[in-house]
Parts: sequence; C-alpha cells; structure tokens
Amino acid sequence: MFRSAIIHLSFAVLLVPFIGAALSGCDKADSVTSNIPDATLPQEYQLTGEQLLTQSLDDIQALSDWAASASQAQLNSPLPLDKSANVAADSTFVYGQLSPEGYGSVITVKYGHPKGILLITLKRAHGEAGGGVVTETRKYISYESLRGDIPQDWSRVEVTGASLDTIVTHAERNGVIETYTFRLPVVTRTVNSLDGSVRVSTHYARGGIIFTEITDEHGALIQSRQTSGWADGSTLVRTENPDHSWRAVRTLGRADGTILREITSGN
Repeated sequence: MFRSAIIHLSFAVLLVPFIGAALSGCDKADSVTSNIPDATLPQEYQLTGEQLLTQSLDDIQALSDWAASASQAQLNSPLPLDKSANVAADSTFVYGQLSPEGYGSVITVKYGHPKGILLITLKRAHGEAGGGVVTETRKYISYESLRGDIPQDWSRVEVTGASLDTIVTHAERNGVIETYTFRLPVVTRTVNSLDGSVRVSTHYARGGIIFTEITDEHGALIQSRQTSGWADGSTLVRTENPDHSWRAVRTLGRADGTILREITSGN
C-alpha cells in the first residue's frame, strides 16, 4: 500500500512541546581543528564532536516528529512574533523564516525559567545544497537581549555525508570553529532511567545521506533513519521500521512565517 499527502502548514505560533532526545557516548573523531582550546568555552559547551553530531541529528529528528504529528487544530494562521512583548514561561513558538544564506528554515523559540531564571532558546534548522543539514542554537537571558539579538551563548553545527562514507561535522561555538571528521560509525548508547532498557544508535554516511540505525542491547533493529537536506533549505527524514513500513517527512520554513510539510509513507 502507498499513500502520500502534501500539507501546507500556515502558522507562526504554536504552543507545543518540542523535545529532543539527549544522547551521549562516542566512537572516534579522526581529525579536529580548532582556533582556540575548548577550555576557553563556557562549561555547557564542553561537548565532544560525537555529541555535537548526535545533538544536531536529534534536533532534525525532533523537528520531523513534531511536523508529522501536528494536529489540524495546530494549523493556525501566521502571527508575527512580537519581540517587544513578554511571553509566558514554558511556551514554544514555531515558524518559518529565511536564513541569512537564503535557505528556508524552521525556527523554534522556547521560553523557560530553569531554576527561576529566564532562558529563551532559539533554534534554527534547515538543509543545504549537497545534502547537509544545519542546526543553530542561540540562548538569551532577557527579553532585551532577544530583541537586540545578543545571545549569551550560540552554536552552529553543519553535518554532511562526505565521500567514502565519512561524516564531516563543522561546528562554530561562540566564535570557535571546529571540524570533526568521522570515518568510523559514531555509536551512542542510551539507558532508559525508568525501565533500564538500552538503545544503541549507530550513525554513518552513505551516498551523501546520514544513516542512523537504532537497535536494542541485543542487536535487534528497532528503527532506521535517513537524514538529508535539500538546496532550498528543506530537511528530509525517512524512517523505516522492521515490518518494512516507512515514512518520509520533508519540512521547509518560508519567509512569510508559514511552514510547508510533505509526508509520504508506505509499506
């Protein structure tokens, strides 16, 4: 059976949770270049190359899952994001925008008060020519800094499937530029704190596409994913299950604040 649906999501503001999985662990980074030592970075940015890679892929996956599950009630008309207004805590806004490079991007802005302190987290996600995906995170500690676009911390991670099945990750964090080249699969292991179950994720490249295989601790396949970007800024995530069912979600942010979602699935 085959079915497809192309849905234009016209909204700029959605109050919905946007949660990405946190993964840790690594296999190997073959080469690393950096302008200054990591010791000069803020503590929260002391992430390894493997963690930067998996975090970026998690953000793209979370965007794909959110886009696929958005209900009809959430398909609101675009509303401008008024940076002059204070926003209630634990609110998340999602909208489309063009990146400075001209790519169609999806923006999420999350307002929270961890430990009673205001934290505004803005994330940008888009694809790029050549199949790569880009995620950018900017953190603000006041409404004034958001309005002036003066982040307390920021990072930009570009993940590309290069030749010879190599994953290249370019990261810029607070002005520090790093390049990580992974010629071996990057393996992460996640333990569920509730039931103790284990998931093992293996990331590798093939034909310019980033593949992720998720298995249990015994090696049984749970799910496989293919992540890539398009030249217009679209991100595409294809998810395949052990029963051979699959779903592909293409997401594209637009300059008018709307988001185009295209879902194709089959068995």
